[in-house]
Amino acid sequence: MHTGKYANLDLDKAINEVKIISECAKLCEELKINCNAGHGLNMDNVIPIAQINEIKELNIGHSLISDSLFYGLENSIKQMIKLINSCRK
Repeated sequence: MHTGKYANLDLDKAINEVKIISECAKLCEELKINCNAGHGLNMDNVIPIAQINEIKELNIGHSLISDSLFYGLENSIKQMIKLINSCRK
């Protein structure tokens, strides 16, 4: 699922987009389709998407590589994993 629109919205409008993404992810689960999501996700906006348990995989390559320039790749990956795991049920 493409999360680019969500990633580019202001917070008040992003809430509605999260609802749409969540509904789509639930439909995928009902249809027995693995739901993956990504595009524009980063440390600042990943939590609302990561909280959608029907999403099985998040694709977050670009922001991790960008963060790694400042924090190192291993640290950036560990920080993102910790962030995602902290909000998953």
